Amino acid sequence: MKLAVSEPETEALQAYLSSDPVLVSSALAVVEVQRGARIAEPRVGAQRARAVLERIVLLDLDRELLEEAVSFSSAHVRSLDAIHLASAFRAGTRTMLVYDRRLAEAAGAAGIGTVAPGA
Repeated sequence: MKLAVSEPETEALQAYLSSDPVLVSSALAVVEVQRGARIAEPRVGAQRARAVLERIVLLDLDRELLEEAVSFSSAHVRSLDAIHLASAFRAGTRTMLVYDRRLAEAAGAAGIGTVAPGA
């Protein structure tokens, strides 16, 4: 979202991503990024969101991934964040971009490092 809509952390995030790492997310990002961008910037949000999504490897939302997300119920994260956490595990990531405190705590407890450039 911070790449599709200008937010206080956007510049720091862009600098962090200048090394061109592989970005992976759940296909859930299609809905989250496009809806958020359209709401925040009705004229150009959709176009920016599509451009951001083109740079991201999107993991399919299948039954197995959703069942994995259920296992994070003790982490006190919202359902959509549990899906993102399960996606990070599926991708085998060691570091997750996170700007939500509860999700960052859950990722850390699960052994995934977090970064939040500009936060």
